[in-house]
Amino acid sequence: MSPSGTGSHTAVDRMNLSRQRVRLIFIEKERPRYEHLCAELVRCFGPLEDLPVHVEVHPGEAGPDSGELLTKLDAWGHPILGIFDSWGNINVPLSLMRRIAHNPASEVITTFGPNWFSREQGRQMASEDSNPETLDMVFGGREFWSPADAALRPDER
Repeated sequence: MSPSGTGSHTAVDRMNLSRQRVRLIFIEKERPRYEHLCAELVRCFGPLEDLPVHVEVHPGEAGPDSGELLTKLDAWGHPILGIFDSWGNINVPLSLMRRIAHNPASEVITTFGPNWFSREQGRQMASEDSNPETLDMVFGGREFWSPADAALRPDER
């Protein structure tokens, strides 16, 4: 793909792409990463306003900001593909993921780094600021994030 954007891409018409129909929304908490993401998008695709789809980058946190942003953009009732990359930051409430999942023709994908649950539990237990309520918010209650019984075989955990 050329830095001039995707306007000349042969699949634009058959994919039914339009700025009104397809919106890509990025949220980044860390200012340097936000600025890098903005620059990379322009470097790879050219001016965002020239793309056949609408692209926005917002500074913020996915957990607290996604629901409000989806409401502001009038996304509810339209297909949503929510992709939450939670490496090092798991704060997307189960209620938001559930709301997106129940929205017509929508999906939610949440990524976790390898061994995230083991590291997070250790961090939570070792921290003076232990906040198990965060895990409750994300996983819907303690019954969903308690450690597996070590006596079980690995394939049963």
